[in-house]
This record gives sequence, structure tokens and C-alpha cells, in this order.
Amino acid sequence: DLDKASIAISNFSDIEGRGRILKFNKFGKNFTVIDDSYNANPDSVEASLNSMSFRNSNAGRKVAILGDMLE
Repeated sequence: DLDKASIAISNFSDIEGRGRILKFNKFGKNFTVIDDSYNANPDSVEASLNSMSFRNSNAGRKVAILGDMLE
């Protein structure tokens, strides 16, 4: 049912640590953080890094933070 699916999707929220995209401005520069930390394992980290390499190749420097550095 298209109406039920539309309602379900409109109420969807990101799962913390599952590809959540955070955007902010600091020191006059725009930053995008992709939080893909939920239940990370070597295969999922590799997939995230590959995904990051394809995102906006003109974005400038890209940094991956691994481990418990954000806690």
C-alpha cells in the first residue's frame, strides 16, 4: 500500500551510528561528518572508506576516524 509506505518512510529516523550525516560550520569552514560507527567490523569499515572515496571528489581533504576517539 503506497499510502502506508509513504507514512512509514516519513516517520523514519536515522539509526545512531548507521550512516548518519552531520553537517556543521566551524572556523568559517563547512564540515560533513558521516557517523558509520555502529557495530563496525573490518568489512564494514572497508565499505565505509570506499563509500567516502566516491562522495564529492571535489570536497577537499577527507579524514577517517577509527576507534573510540568520538566517545
